[in-house]
Amino acid sequence: MMTIKRIDYYKAAPDTMKAMMDLDKSTKTSILSASLQELIRIRASQVRMR
Repeated sequence: MMTIKRIDYYKAAPDTMKAMMDLDKSTKTSILSASLQELIRIRASQVRMR
C-alpha cells in the first residue's frame, strides 16, 4: 500500500489560510445563498493560484 504525504496548509501558507477562514466567516454570516457562497470560495481560490 502506498502512503501519500499530505500538505499542512496552515504551515505552508498561514496568511492564505487565515484569509480563507476570514472569507468563510464573513460569507456564512451574510445573506448570500449557499450556492453563491460556494461560487465566491471557488473564485477566490482561482485568483490566489495566479
